[in-house]
Amino acid sequence: MSQESQPLTFGVEFEVALAYADPTKVQPDYSDTRTVAFDTIEADFWAPYEIGNSLICKKSIFAATRNAAFRHIQSTMEDAGYAVHRDGGFNEWPLTLDPSVRKPSELPHYLDYLELEFVSPAYYFVPDSLKVIEDVLALLKSTYLMNVNVTTGFHVHCGDSLNGFKFDTLRKLTSFLFAFTPQLNTIHPSSRQDVTKASYAGSLREGSRFEIKRRPTHKARPTPIQAISRFMNSRTSMEFLRHAGNPDAPKAMAHNLASIQAMTSGDQDKFFKPAIEFRQHEGCLDAVEAINWIKTVLGIVDFCMNAPTAAVDRMLQITKLETWEKLGDGHDAEREAQLGPILADKDFTAIHLLQALNLPGPALYYAQRGLYKHEMKHRIDSTSTSSTELSFSKWDYEKRPPRDPAVLARQVKLRDAWDALKAASKARDLLDPPVRARWTFDPTDSLWPSHNTTLDDGADTDATTDEESSNLSGSSRGSTVSLSTDSSDSWEPITDPSHPLYMNQFGTPTSSISRFNGSIGRISNSFVAPLSPSSASSSGEIEALDDETTDKGVTENDRQWGEKLGGSGGVGDPFEGERGERMRGAGSRSRSVSPRTRIYDGDYGFHGTNTWERWQLFNFYKHVFGHQDFDARNMQEAKRYPDKDKLDQYLDSLVPDFRKKIVNMVLGDIMFPKLKAGVKFPNGRPPCWCVMHNTVAPEGLDLPPLSLVSQLRAITQGNEEDTLEGRNLIGT
Repeated sequence: MSQESQPLTFGVEFEVALAYADPTKVQPDYSDTRTVAFDTIEADFWAPYEIGNSLICKKSIFAATRNAAFRHIQSTMEDAGYAVHRDGGFNEWPLTLDPSVRKPSELPHYLDYLELEFVSPAYYFVPDSLKVIEDVLALLKSTYLMNVNVTTGFHVHCGDSLNGFKFDTLRKLTSFLFAFTPQLNTIHPSSRQDVTKASYAGSLREGSRFEIKRRPTHKARPTPIQAISRFMNSRTSMEFLRHAGNPDAPKAMAHNLASIQAMTSGDQDKFFKPAIEFRQHEGCLDAVEAINWIKTVLGIVDFCMNAPTAAVDRMLQITKLETWEKLGDGHDAEREAQLGPILADKDFTAIHLLQALNLPGPALYYAQRGLYKHEMKHRIDSTSTSSTELSFSKWDYEKRPPRDPAVLARQVKLRDAWDALKAASKARDLLDPPVRARWTFDPTDSLWPSHNTTLDDGADTDATTDEESSNLSGSSRGSTVSLSTDSSDSWEPITDPSHPLYMNQFGTPTSSISRFNGSIGRISNSFVAPLSPSSASSSGEIEALDDETTDKGVTENDRQWGEKLGGSGGVGDPFEGERGERMRGAGSRSRSVSPRTRIYDGDYGFHGTNTWERWQLFNFYKHVFGHQDFDARNMQEAKRYPDKDKLDQYLDSLVPDFRKKIVNMVLGDIMFPKLKAGVKFPNGRPPCWCVMHNTVAPEGLDLPPLSLVSQLRAITQGNEEDTLEGRNLIGT
């Protein structure tokens, strides 16, 4: 715990099935000394009717037995010095019924069970409080016959007294929990790793509004870094909490932020607790197990609350080493056979995580007890074509694929174009006002494939901060996007503190975030790559940047698409007018770029990327190809040279320290998250090992886990001299 502030506060909830003797059955002679028979009194048979009018009463054997059991438990605990109340409060042990608890599958016919929940008062996180939890569990287990099963849970509430948590703490904590979901899952059995809608402990990676809203229009799941970027770039507490919660069942998440959200909005009720609820742990009556989980979750909160931002930042960087994740789609075993265990099962386990957090007690406990394997058993196979999944699909061609392969291919291309243009339009707030004013995009144009427009807001970039931002109305030109390159373009660090990208997602200034200044012109079609040099290029010519995909002709349909998308000489011909004539007039000294060059094909790193990555990658090349010293032939030779350092050196000659400027916490991880991870693809492996991917987004290192943990522990303890950068373990 931090020495500069008061201890965190916590409370616990134990869900149990408590046995009682069925008064309608003959009871055997008990050798067990624990109480199962509860003597009733006349008043126990009369209880307020719980569903309708409170003045209506009913006579019930169940009500009598429940009331007698409550009275007995209250007497037992109060005799031991613990105040108990049916409704409870912050200073008492509330005792309530929990309808989510089910009876044991096998039980003697003469016993029945009450579904109970024991809730502790709020305690400060100090040794004496943990001793209270241990003593209460010992008392209850020695007095009553109780059962825990797959329907019971052990919940821990963590708070900062009555203060709630600061916005920065919440962003860091949610980013941490999203990033290390696989590691934390291995502490729990597979029954508590359930991610279906029926789960009482939904995953941030599966059940957060951020993922649910993103899912219909993105072909791949977000990488941890993408999600972290979204959470850390939230502008307000309400916006952040909305993204992190579940829209349908906010209180049924593994990490329940509903109380914090109610506190932020001022919508508290009488049951309000200014705390975060950790709900994932299975039902538990073992004091050692319970206390180690309490130490774990409060240790995580304390780290995110009090550790330096740089330490939290570096900890989150570990997610870059997560090369693949289990999806529960029926292909996880195949991926594991090809790619090896996931990060959480081998190279950076929950034990390593706890050691890095300087939590030696829980680390030792779970190391001795053993970890579960991270599983995703409960997700419906993604290859299923159930009616539910079909109704959730956005695009009509996915629900009813055209019989003609050519028509289907065109629909897919147009859908990719729509996604890219929509993402670009939503990213416009990141641009300077003169540039922003040039964007036009009409997502409702008849050109696009028919689709469910109610899901259009899901076509979101991973850098936007709110779903309502930048929803543009289209112009008469429909989908034309203005994006030209000229000699005034420059790529420079952002130093203006008022610029929206000046602060990185961890709240610290950075000088390595770059932007483009200058005019922009046209990209006629997002599935066409206008990879041309500027008119100020020293050579005035362009090499065939993608020979492999050059086509010999353009169909009439393609020509019509290009005209509607803003081009005039083919499918969005990027070489128009005087500049185009000059390019085409270079004769035998150059070869023209195919107007149908696809930005997701070829060897320039576009394949295997999502729309936002393609957009950022295009902007990088826009600057490179527009550089006054750019020479297309030299670029092509460097790209094809067996020594991959040649391309590295050539790009560096145009944009010094280009990799450092690209691979940073904001630009690099938005541009190349899947390329760096290498496996965020449908078949579980990268589409290629092309020179561009290996140059711009090199593979991660095979790190010795113990060495990595040692470094992380040094950082979290404030040893600034012992940094990861100096050893190049995680990157800069």
